[in-house]
Amino acid sequence: MRIGIFTTSFTGNNQHMAHYIEQQLVQLDHTLVIEHQSIQKLSNQLVREGVLQIDDYDAYVIGCWTAAWVPPPFVANVIRELNLANKYCLTFNCHGGGPGMVQVVLYNLIQEKRGNWVDHISMTYCGNYVEFSYPKDDLHVKGIKSQPLQQVGPIVQNFYQILTDQKQFVKLEPSKKQKAANCLCGGLFQSMSKKMGKSGKPSKFQIQDNC
Repeated sequence: MRIGIFTTSFTGNNQHMAHYIEQQLVQLDHTLVIEHQSIQKLSNQLVREGVLQIDDYDAYVIGCWTAAWVPPPFVANVIRELNLANKYCLTFNCHGGGPGMVQVVLYNLIQEKRGNWVDHISMTYCGNYVEFSYPKDDLHVKGIKSQPLQQVGPIVQNFYQILTDQKQFVKLEPSKKQKAANCLCGGLFQSMSKKMGKSGKPSKFQIQDNC
């Protein structure tokens, strides 16, 4: 089974979480083929070439940072190019204190692509700014303010059990409160986010392929 982990990380927090999720999956099944994909690089390819050339995966893990309470615009552009139909998807985002509406926006994007959204991990780090974040090594859990890393394990295990038919998939949805907030304020926050880089155009974050 091939699992693609698609991540955009500006300060290193989401990259740390992506590798932690990979470790949890490998502990459950060392035969899994797990590949990391940079959403920045894919976005740059999409902007330069107008098409995204990437292999399909059996399942997807998608994580991003929060830009004005929503995912950066280029994240949506890449997700809309992925073949998520009938594929199981786990999402996550790391932030400095407020998860915003990332969960519900990612959920909606996956629904647009007819994917199966399994769950979402939201992790607060003590620092969410370049050069101010705590080290992201496995032992440095003091960098976490909420939902300790050990709580990620059960979510990843549930994801794996659904992938391997050990557990029946039960469709989940974001809370009514999250949906209402997105309906009322989502457009405003997405407009603010686009100021960091308009949808479909490179931004100062996108041009950093190594993020």
